[in-house]
Amino acid sequence: MRHVTPILIIHLVLVAILTGCTTPTGGHSAGTGATHASDATNESGSLAADRQVRYANGAVAADSKPASEAGVEILKAGGNAVDAAIATALTLSVTRPYSCGIGGGGFMIIFVEETGESRALDYRETCPMRVGPDFYAKLPATASGYDPSLYGGRAVGIPGQLPGMIAAHEAFGTLPLETLVAPAVRAARDGFAVDANYLGAVEKVRSLRKAHPDLRPTCRWVWDNLCRRGVIELGDVIRQPELAEYLERFGREGIAAWSGPDGIAALLTGVDRAFDGVLLPGDIDDYEVVWRDPLVVEEIFDDYDALLMPPPSSGGIAIAQVLAMMEHRLPSAGDPLPGTPAYSHLMTEAMRHAFADRARHLADADFVDVPVDRLLDRAMIERAADRIDFDDVLESDSCGVIEGDSPDVLRDEGTSHFSVIDSNGMTVACTQTINGTFGSMLAVPEIGVILNNEMNDFTTIPGESNLFGLKQSDRNLPEPGKRPLSSMSPTILLQNGRTSVTAGASGGPRIITGTLQVLLAVIHGEETARAAVEASRLHHQWKPDILRLEAGLLGLRPELEATGHVVEETGGVGVVQAIVVHENGLEPASDPRKGGAAAGW
Repeated sequence: MRHVTPILIIHLVLVAILTGCTTPTGGHSAGTGATHASDATNESGSLAADRQVRYANGAVAADSKPASEAGVEILKAGGNAVDAAIATALTLSVTRPYSCGIGGGGFMIIFVEETGESRALDYRETCPMRVGPDFYAKLPATASGYDPSLYGGRAVGIPGQLPGMIAAHEAFGTLPLETLVAPAVRAARDGFAVDANYLGAVEKVRSLRKAHPDLRPTCRWVWDNLCRRGVIELGDVIRQPELAEYLERFGREGIAAWSGPDGIAALLTGVDRAFDGVLLPGDIDDYEVVWRDPLVVEEIFDDYDALLMPPPSSGGIAIAQVLAMMEHRLPSAGDPLPGTPAYSHLMTEAMRHAFADRARHLADADFVDVPVDRLLDRAMIERAADRIDFDDVLESDSCGVIEGDSPDVLRDEGTSHFSVIDSNGMTVACTQTINGTFGSMLAVPEIGVILNNEMNDFTTIPGESNLFGLKQSDRNLPEPGKRPLSSMSPTILLQNGRTSVTAGASGGPRIITGTLQVLLAVIHGEETARAAVEASRLHHQWKPDILRLEAGLLGLRPELEATGHVVEETGGVGVVQAIVVHENGLEPASDPRKGGAAAGW
């Protein structure tokens, strides 16, 4: 379904000539080397896909224009999708420092179309060795009442970003690491222009400083250097010389620049402990990434097979459950399309089932028994779907694929997703995070790295909600080495052994619901990538029992309330990046909610 014919190549070359593009779109040019991002933009056509919406050679969809361009630059230099993913990830560390970076971690799913191999890379942050299940419950209240699992040294999990990049490079990379870090080094040293999304992050820091004056020393470096003390405007250029120097070192030395005798463990943990943290150099040095088998669900919807992230991601199981429920019940609902009341009600009830299971059963499967097989059992999923009433809402306590088990209950913040497909069909879906906006607000000034606040993704105080309003079970309590439950949902859908669509999102639990709706808009609604990403979305996470609608869906409110839903307006449901594979090329789309721009060639 995706291989390019000779006739198509001729057609695309003619389109490129007529639109002013200078790079042939049928394959790599002989002798082509790495180019600057600006050159890549000129050669590939409009990044907004106005002049060329489909690309024959490769595509990258990130929530930052320079990051998408960085990935394409590496593809043009002869790199594969993993090479491009590493360059994109590191550039996002520069241009979206409030969303992701070296001080965080993430998940990556890799699919090699030529061999059919698929791998899931888990470089999620882990719990420090000095934090146990009752650590946060025993802490005294902070002076201004802020949650210590959210800000400062006690919020920081052990970062996995750079170990993850090394693991991906060693397993699949083809170009030298020095080449892959070059776009990020350039972006940090030369600077990038601030956009509206960046300014929104600055305002969150301003609000935090006002509400919690005792946090001002913690966030001083972030406020002074990345927020310019609040005196910052659209288009201003942010430069990060310390980060540029460190990334350059990482390109030369690899993992030795991070951990081991010549690494920065002592520097990083010293900063953390200076702000009440408990990280030790051994935490950094002993961190290990985990290669996992993806969740492979065949015929999850029509003839699509799914590659999904396993626990500690909750998104893979939730997406599989909802897709299967939708396929099972859509015919009896009259096959309604996205944006209709019947479709929205069915989608919401399926989400409630999935999030109930998330709350009750999911955690790090390396530490607790997660009933993955039962949660993905097709007969059980269909029985849950059959309990959905088209004219009423299900009682909250009756939600869930697994009935009768423990009743314990389990906005775009610091997360970023991108997708990459190369000319051979190799596909990478990658979501990375520092959790909240600017993570813990704590930086390591010598290297310009922001530390995560991933500890808040654990159940820090039993029965209390986390940053995203999620109440989580005691199965997700912190333990040394444990990974907190995550909503990150990198996803790849296949047809006939080839990538058909890949997507993922940022936005806490709205990652799951945003990704789901984009996937279904493509495979059920037959929308283009751009239309699917730009369409209005809804969100329900079981508890609180509220259906949230973006403004474009508020016209459905009367009918949904008549069905029994409690409806509220929301500002956004995830920030989704996707690539759809067509017969005549790749169509990448980046979500306008965060001002991203895709690229390709």
